[in-house]
Amino acid sequence: MLKKVDKYIFNFLYIVLIYFIIFIIIRVTIGHAFERDEAEQFLLNGIYKLGYSTQPPLYTWIQSIFFKLLPNPIMALALFKNMLLFGIYYLTYKTTFILSKDKIASTIATSSLFLIPALSWECQRDLTHTVLTNFFVILLVYFIVKLREKDIKKLDYVILGAIIAFGILAKYNFVLLILTILLLSFFDTKLKNIIFKRDIIISISVSFILLLPHCIWFLNHFNIATSSTINKMKIGNSFNFFISIKVLFLALIELLAPYLLLFFLFFKKEINLNRNKFFKKYIIILTLELIVLVLILKMHYFKSRWILPLYLPIVIYMALSLKRINIKNVRYWLLLIIFIMIGYMVAYILRYTNPDFFRHPSRFNYPYSQIINYLNTHNINYQLALYDSNLVGANLKLYKPNAKYKKINSKMINAYKNGNNILILLDKDSFSYIPLLEKKGIKLKELKFNYKNSKKIYKIYIAYKKGKNDHN
Repeated sequence: MLKKVDKYIFNFLYIVLIYFIIFIIIRVTIGHAFERDEAEQFLLNGIYKLGYSTQPPLYTWIQSIFFKLLPNPIMALALFKNMLLFGIYYLTYKTTFILSKDKIASTIATSSLFLIPALSWECQRDLTHTVLTNFFVILLVYFIVKLREKDIKKLDYVILGAIIAFGILAKYNFVLLILTILLLSFFDTKLKNIIFKRDIIISISVSFILLLPHCIWFLNHFNIATSSTINKMKIGNSFNFFISIKVLFLALIELLAPYLLLFFLFFKKEINLNRNKFFKKYIIILTLELIVLVLILKMHYFKSRWILPLYLPIVIYMALSLKRINIKNVRYWLLLIIFIMIGYMVAYILRYTNPDFFRHPSRFNYPYSQIINYLNTHNINYQLALYDSNLVGANLKLYKPNAKYKKINSKMINAYKNGNNILILLDKDSFSYIPLLEKKGIKLKELKFNYKNSKKIYKIYIAYKKGKNDHN
């Protein structure tokens, strides 16, 4: 049986491609409701701005194109995300192959990504901007590796500038990758010859032109763009050196420990961490850079997914560290990876079909079809829906796309009192609005529905202002 695995070693990218195609099919099949980040993207569909709250605009711009090309919004979301995810695995394979000229090492690097749950599970489950950032990080690493091995032309500097700009427009933490590469150039002659060349002004100019509109927006909306991030990271709180260091290293352990433990378990006799000094220096500089950053900003909170894109190249580094690879170990490794891939698909489906097995029903199980049936049964023919949770607004819009949808606030509450055919729908994430609405004389009706495929209850509060000619 083990020898049969060999053909999968040399054709692993095809397995990865099939894997993501299956995930698209699964997502569309259980496409009855949105996840949180998906909901945000659906509500922003067709709204073109230079910036959206705390996130740069690139993901939303591209996702809007997919919404226009595909009539099914769930398909549009799933296709774009899984194309990006496959691109990450593909570029990881190609980057490793350029450096190793070895398909086995390339397969090991690519398959290793499945052992980083922040990428293989969380990005599939419900992340958007982080997925795009992962893609541009690996694309930039791939492009730089290529540039180190060839004579550089002016067009290469144009492409380099565009990748840098698009990476920043994907997510702001991409700037840390650029800083890491700049610092790395002082310790790598080939990289130094790329960056400290007169033609680098072409890359700078291209990046400046592409980033300028958003930079103007960012400066004009600085508080909107940064306040949420500052609050999440607890920046500026009373400083505690040990807490700041601890949150970073706990995030690193959460991110990389499962992968590194298994890698050393399988290949401990074949590892030489000095075989590729370029990526070794990259990892060291990045880690020191993050330590300095958390100390300067006095960060007391850190999520592993925030640094996920920056540490993706570690799988390339570890695969390149292997010498005289034992093919038997690779076979067992690949069997484990395929088992994990199947496990992810099964878990994804079970979240929908057997939600009570888990602590909470997934957002796929939100009973929005039941809510819509209730609205139709009671002839609630709204033209404007007010919501606080994006999940509520997006899922209403999924079933009735021609109505208008607005975030509830004081201005919208006044619009409700003075208007007609307006629906207010609040869920558990929006309970704080209930006392305010009642104070304004707006009575809310409590409704209870079972989550789909679940015994657990989903509670909503609803108010409806009828039109003048609506006698129902």
